[in-house]
Amino acid sequence: MNRIKKIITTVFLGVALLVVTGCEVKESINKDMSTEGVKEEKSEESQKMDESEEEEQSDIVVATSVAVVEILDKLGVQVQGVPTSSYDLPESTVSATKVGNPMSPDMEIIKSLEPTIVIATDTLGSDYENLFKSNNIPSVFVDLNSIEGLKATVTQLSKRFNKVEKGEVILKEIQEKEDSFKDISEEKELDVMIVFAAPGGVSMLATEESYIGNLVKVAGGNNLAGKSDEPFISYNREALSQMNPDKILVMTHALPEQTIAEFKEVLATDIAWQNIKAVQEGKVEFLDSNYFGMSANLKVIESLEILKEILYPKE
Repeated sequence: MNRIKKIITTVFLGVALLVVTGCEVKESINKDMSTEGVKEEKSEESQKMDESEEEEQSDIVVATSVAVVEILDKLGVQVQGVPTSSYDLPESTVSATKVGNPMSPDMEIIKSLEPTIVIATDTLGSDYENLFKSNNIPSVFVDLNSIEGLKATVTQLSKRFNKVEKGEVILKEIQEKEDSFKDISEEKELDVMIVFAAPGGVSMLATEESYIGNLVKVAGGNNLAGKSDEPFISYNREALSQMNPDKILVMTHALPEQTIAEFKEVLATDIAWQNIKAVQEGKVEFLDSNYFGMSANLKVIESLEILKEILYPKE
């Protein structure tokens, strides 16, 4: 298990050197927040009150994850520090300071902002969390490993920043989309293999502990990688030959065009893959990294809809 963790960490760090992407978040330090009370107004005054809330925000907030930035933006929380990323960030952060790669943010830049709270993800382990502790930076680490973790994060942050009503709207939309899959998943269940492909020809299988694995489970797919304590596991040719998925889903974390080209070459030349019926029948789907990343995010509704079209195409 430790060897697998080292492999995953090495892959992620290697990818981070090639391209800056958003990754994603357990609470490390909870600090009391002093925010102005917000009086509830009727319809035509609501927008003015929202603007007033933003102007009166007392917290200096830094988010080291794209997914966290998007959640805070949706909640109406101003963010003064954001990750350096190839992904588009909300317009509300156009004047925010870039604090570096999500996997290795620049602590000096963060400290220069004098944040009252830094919000990051919990996916990079205790060493990452200790980096903030050792620099005396007030920080919170949220869980974005699953849809449940996403909902818990929205709840946590909406309470932290006094944005409960906006949080409830987000949660309602997510729950309604989840509920829409219950009847489908009960009627039919496809066997699915989920491959995590990275630059350099590296590939692993995603388990139910990964965000993509969780999405597939909610959408009614049976993940052939099964349950594991790890989000991604290595595989061997023998194990591959014993799998007979109805569909193969391939997700990429960075450099998608390069990674997809490399994995397509593997499928075309490796006999172990060629012997899989789904490969022979062309039932391999390459997922859009804008919707299927490493961490749960607010694109979850669109992501589930895309999976629905892939797994249960209309006749």
